[in-house]
Amino acid sequence: MKTFLITAALFVAGIGNAGARENRYDLLSRVLAPLVGLFGEHGGNRAVTIQAQIETSAPDQVAIPVDISIQYPDKLRLHATVHGEEVTVWRNGQELWAAPKQRIEAAVERQDKNPKSPAADPAYRLPPFRLPIPDKEIVFLPALFEVTDAGDQTVDGTVCVALDLRLNSTLARSLKQADWSARLAVRPDGKPALLAVKSQDGPQFTARITSIEYKRSLPQETWLPAPAEAASALKISPGRYEALLRSITGGK
Repeated sequence: MKTFLITAALFVAGIGNAGARENRYDLLSRVLAPLVGLFGEHGGNRAVTIQAQIETSAPDQVAIPVDISIQYPDKLRLHATVHGEEVTVWRNGQELWAAPKQRIEAAVERQDKNPKSPAADPAYRLPPFRLPIPDKEIVFLPALFEVTDAGDQTVDGTVCVALDLRLNSTLARSLKQADWSARLAVRPDGKPALLAVKSQDGPQFTARITSIEYKRSLPQETWLPAPAEAASALKISPGRYEALLRSITGGK
């Protein structure tokens, strides 16, 4: 009888805990874990595809659908529709293309005519994709944040767990980023559904993530303009790209 009561008690306790809410740091770890595989030293999945809609804040409120493919360490395809115009960027190692060609050529021409624009460095090499922390510290990524369970949030019809994130206070002070915060909504399968970033002085945006899939690799043709796209794509040297980027960002 005693054994039966103990077994029954354990069973009831198990039922009570079955629906317990996942610890907020464990949940954040589950969301970030695929990044360890993607950018870490010993990952299996080295590629990711993301479909999302980026919504910027006022006064220039726009909704930008984006389709991103990345393969570690140096392959990228980004396709977006900005103000009704389709923009695509391809990277295959040290090779870059961008479309529409006319827009990029105009930007290059403006840069060449502006004596204050930075010059293209022919020796510049594009760096590999990396997270802004050492590989050995990637596993500690969740510890960089202060995480608050913000309850449930429905995103596109799916009930998600909402997490409010801020940089760890010590790290925020060292980086002078104390005004930064984010809301992350996580689907039941552990994949992100929404990321909303707020900053007093910096950009504010919301990314609604409709699909995110991690893969071991993607076909090589992903990283090159297709024959039908080649005529509208302009090949850019790494040095030219870096100079254009510095022009756009004011040299930062």
